[in-house]
Amino acid sequence: MVDVRILEPGDEAAAEAFLLPRIESSMFLLSNMRRVGLADGDERYHGTYAGAFDSDGRLISIAGHFWNHNVILQAPVHLEALCRAAAEASGRKVRGVVGPASQAAVCIDLFDLPEYGERVQFKEHEGLYTLGLDRLRLPDALAEGKVLCRLLEAQDREAYIDMLRAYEINETGRKPGEALEKRLIEMFEHGHRERDEWVLEADSDLVAMSGFNAKITEAVQIGGVYTRPELRGRGYGRCVVAASLRDTRAEGVERAILFTGEQNVAAIRVYQSLGFERIGDYRILILHGA
Repeated sequence: MVDVRILEPGDEAAAEAFLLPRIESSMFLLSNMRRVGLADGDERYHGTYAGAFDSDGRLISIAGHFWNHNVILQAPVHLEALCRAAAEASGRKVRGVVGPASQAAVCIDLFDLPEYGERVQFKEHEGLYTLGLDRLRLPDALAEGKVLCRLLEAQDREAYIDMLRAYEINETGRKPGEALEKRLIEMFEHGHRERDEWVLEADSDLVAMSGFNAKITEAVQIGGVYTRPELRGRGYGRCVVAASLRDTRAEGVERAILFTGEQNVAAIRVYQSLGFERIGDYRILILHGA
């Protein structure tokens, strides 16, 4: 007997008990839930969560449909029922799927989402990596103080937005225009306010960035790593990622997680040099409008 229903305030402990043992592939769900709880709305991080409970009342599977129209998965069983329940209850269109690769593939087929063509903004089959921060290996340039890596500051606004624009267009497939410019301002303000964006400064200019796209007390998830193309190959990306993790470890965080494209050999080498190890597969499909 399985009970599939929408999670409500009060179900947080059950969700934590299910998600934390699967932390490496559950960071978006955990981070969003801890920020705003299980009540849905139209603001950042809000979502409708569908859960499957076994006959003993234990939560055994979750799918969430979020404010940005993305379905996020940690649903090893009863996947299709949970995806349908979350989407129907949220009333939102499904414009993206994020989660463990095998689960994401089922969800993409379920909602008949296109994987090619002009509607697709970004799609990637990615390796999932993790690192206990007690095993972080710092690049020599960072350990010896030869590069300046620091948190994003208010005076970085123009230079950071310029770098972020290049990242959003070239790496995530966003289209230039008014909507993107509004998004860039919001991303800068959010990163500065939340203190989860790091930059590398060289000759008084910003040349690389790295931040967290999800964070909880136990772990952080790296996202948005970028080095200006003309300055690649100098170890800047490696240093700014390492600096963010070094500083975060000093605050008591014990683990870092990331996913990166299987064909992104340069990035994989960077992460492995810092100590990351691959533990699984992840998949992302985002349509324009998400």
